[in-house]
Amino acid sequence: MLNISSAFEGSKDAMLKNQIEEILKRHGIKAQKIHIERLIKNIEPISEALTPVLLESIVLENLTIGESYFF
Repeated sequence: MLNISSAFEGSKDAMLKNQIEEILKRHGIKAQKIHIERLIKNIEPISEALTPVLLESIVLENLTIGESYFF
C-alpha cells in the first residue's frame, strides 16, 4: 500500500533540495552532498514557513562555513 504522506514528504524534500542547489549555483558555491542532505533534514520541519530570502540566508550561512578561511 502506498503511503501518501511519505510520498509527499519525498517530493517536499526534492523541492527543497532543488531550491538549495539553485541557491548554491547562483552564488557559485559547491557543497558536499552529505552537507546538503543534513541541511535538508534539519530545515525540512520548518520549510513551509521559510521565505525564499530566509532560505537563501540559511543555506549560505550553513553551507559556506569555513569558506572565509581560504581568502
